[in-house]
Amino acid sequence: MNGCPICGDTSTHAERETRDLGLPFDKIHHCDLCGDFVMSRRFAFPSEIDPVRPLVRAFVRRENRAGSRPRFDYEEYCRAGWFERFKYMGFPRTVTEKLDALLRAIGDRTRLGGNLDLELDDNDLVAEIAASNKSELQRLVELLEEQGLLQERTSDLFRLTAPGFLRLDALRKDPGVLDAGFVAMWFDPSLSSYRESVVSAVIHSGYEPVVVDAQEYNGFIMDRIIAEIRRSRFVIADFTAAKEDDDSSRPKVRGGSRGGVYWEAGMAYGLGKQVIHTCRDDIESRRRTHFDIDQYNTILWNEADLTPEVRHCIPSEAPHLAERLAARILSTLGRGSYRRPDRRNEE
Repeated sequence: MNGCPICGDTSTHAERETRDLGLPFDKIHHCDLCGDFVMSRRFAFPSEIDPVRPLVRAFVRRENRAGSRPRFDYEEYCRAGWFERFKYMGFPRTVTEKLDALLRAIGDRTRLGGNLDLELDDNDLVAEIAASNKSELQRLVELLEEQGLLQERTSDLFRLTAPGFLRLDALRKDPGVLDAGFVAMWFDPSLSSYRESVVSAVIHSGYEPVVVDAQEYNGFIMDRIIAEIRRSRFVIADFTAAKEDDDSSRPKVRGGSRGGVYWEAGMAYGLGKQVIHTCRDDIESRRRTHFDIDQYNTILWNEADLTPEVRHCIPSEAPHLAERLAARILSTLGRGSYRRPDRRNEE
């Protein structure tokens, strides 16, 4: 039996044809550690994946928890640097991040004052915190014990200590980077339909759309913008512009290029965020797009593209803006865990 293409394990890995799904050149893979995924026969993970294999495993597990089975195919993944995208999905990478993720996972699995039967061969837990293997998970548990946050009661039976609960509360109050996407755009009434399309695409992909002018807040606006960009997984920057309206009776020139969008995109790049470029496909916008961003792959759109609908099976021909944007988000960041609250329950 061949081993799992992600972790190499043979004892808990199985595969079968997908002819019943109409995909004769694919195989469905199941691995107790990595989860369920589909892979094209023509596809093989390159050697460059080695440093991020735990992140790929965490990605598959997160997709499975969202009810999806990710597919790895030649056209989508065999591109230079494709594996780099897993570094932007928010999975823990440093020891500190993994310790915090493990403490959160333990908190999700226990009740105040209760015991936690934490089995160190918990495959889902290994993947959830992006640990390399069960040995790394065990060492992380030992580190939590050394910090006094976790106490072993009997073999593989642990209890959160008082400092552990306090640390967990602090983590929950400061969530850090969340599954959110910040939208940098020109807040002009003419772009209201664009905004609806973007919000729909972000939610469809499992992320919370962050549109600053739609939020209530106190204090300086730029402090709020910086904070929201920091906590967001990615930024959508729309570089739509208009012809300048220069009236000397007004303090500012209206229209033109959106300096705020350039600033917010630059801020995101400086923080190592993924930035998705969009722009209205018209002469006024294209003429005013700065040459420094011309090299980036920009999603161009027009008014006919603007609909909040994202079809279940995104068509290969003539997809709407929301569908193209959702496809870009999912291919570069993977699916997030955000789910829009049911407004009916609030009424």
